[in-house]
Parts: sequence; structure tokens; C-alpha cells
Amino acid sequence: MGIAAVPSGAICSGTSVTFTATPTNGGSLPTYQWKKNNVNVGSGGITYTDATLANNDAITCVMTSNASPCLTGSPATSNTLTITIFTLCNNIVAYWKFDESTGNAADAVGSNNGTPTDITYSTANGKIHNGAGFNGSSSKIVTSSNISISGNFSFACWVNVASYLNNYPLVMDLGTYGGGSGNSAFIIVGHIGVNRGVQFAYYQSGWYQATTNTQMSSGWHFIVGTVTVGGGGSAMVLYIDGNSAATGAAPSSVSINNTMSIGTDYTGVADKFYDGAIDEIGIWSRALTPAEVTSLYNNGTGLQYPF
Repeated sequence: MGIAAVPSGAICSGTSVTFTATPTNGGSLPTYQWKKNNVNVGSGGITYTDATLANNDAITCVMTSNASPCLTGSPATSNTLTITIFTLCNNIVAYWKFDESTGNAADAVGSNNGTPTDITYSTANGKIHNGAGFNGSSSKIVTSSNISISGNFSFACWVNVASYLNNYPLVMDLGTYGGGSGNSAFIIVGHIGVNRGVQFAYYQSGWYQATTNTQMSSGWHFIVGTVTVGGGGSAMVLYIDGNSAATGAAPSSVSINNTMSIGTDYTGVADKFYDGAIDEIGIWSRALTPAEVTSLYNNGTGLQYPF
């Protein structure tokens, strides 16, 4: 008597999981009693579905056979499946896989789909499956609806720079880069003012940033920026390829409600277009932990939502 789960492995909170029993010597009409943490659940069928699972929940099943005349091993208790909840799904606001071949860039989490201009979706431009290619002069993706962030947040993306055509190549810009008409958070890869380093910045009546001063090597790199607000512990952290690369002070509060521009800023100024490939962009309304950043990097292989 055994049980299996679909999906198997770690899951996001709220994921619906279906457990199926495989009886041995069950007879023509066995009965099943599913148990969660040794408490009876389910309707007695061969399957049990649960969308309210918590971390470390233990699922088992007791099968009672009606085999005749040689009834043995009844009732039989299954193996135990212990649930692991993957925290990376917690407080995720938006996620773009760029796995399309044409058309809008779908938000895998919500409804913040992006409208593409001169974008090439392909496996050559992808870290995981397809990715989005940007030409450095006109390519961009802009969401049709605003994204709201209030308090702690994180950005994550995979980038593969083709060339540094422009002075401030923006990978992602939530808001109005530089505070033109509101608050803004963004990642620049290849900032001319810091030796083509990486800048993770937030503007709110002043600049807050974590910046490197070294150009990255060629190939794919994983960039994460996190902001933790709230007094003395406020901090911005920039991670590159799973490791902390730079830190900086953060504001005491954060408030953004604007569209996301990918591959340039909200105005499409010439010196802010990015040239290269971008994949797996995510936004969280909390600061990812160092362990979570390491998990997302996955030894350079990366992970894709729902992780």
C-alpha cells in the first residue's frame, strides 16, 4: 500500500495537491481513510486533494481491503508524505518567464502583462527555456497596469549583456527613473559612472543605492536587489550570482505605484536602452533572505516560478 502526490516535491503555499493511493491486495472495493497529521480527512476515496497544506504536514492513508477468501494485511497503512512549503512563493507580486514565442509578456503570478516592442523571444535569449532579446535602441516591455510596492521589496533577474551601447542600460525600472514624476526602483547593468558596474537603486526625494564598480564578465548572471526598511536596520543589498556584492542605506519607507519598464526607462530615453538578453524577472513585496537568493541562483542553473 503506497501513496504518491501530484505535484511532488516542495510546493508553494496554497498549491492544490492530489494524493493517490496504490493498493496491494485491496480486493474489488477497498475503502480508504486519509489522514493529515494523524487526523482523519477526505471522503474515503482512492484520491485526496488538499489546497491548505502547511509545512511539515504528514499525509498517510489507511486502506481496508474486502479481498476474499484470502484476506491478508488489512487494514494497511501507507508510507508517509511530509509536505515542504517553498517560501520563495511568499509575497511574490509579479513574475515574467518570457517563455512566449510572440505577443505580450505574461505575468505568471497576476495580471501585470507587458506589451513588447521589438522583442525577440527565443531559447538563445533564455536562461530557462525562452527569454527576451533587446536590441539596445528600441526594444522594451512595458506593463499595461501599475504595480504597487509599499515597504520591503526585492527584484530578481537573469541578464546576458551583448554590449554596452548606452550609458545607463536599464534592465528593469518600476516607476519613473530618477524621480521624474514619482518614486522609482531600478536595476542598471553597465552604469557608465561606475566602470560599467551594476546599480540597484531607489529614488524617493533622494537617492538610495547599492552599486558595484566592476563590469561583469560575459555570459549569464543572476542579479537580485533587496530593500529592508524600518529605522536602524534599513538596508539595500545587491546580490550577483548568489553572493552579496554591495550594500547601501535604505529609506525609512517605500511607496511605488507605477508601471514596470523592462529594457529601458518609462520614457524610452536613448541612453537607457539595454542590449542583450533578459530572463526570469521577479518582484516580491518583501526582502528575500540570503538563503533564498542562493536557492534561486541554484548553482548557476536558476529556478523558474513556481519554483
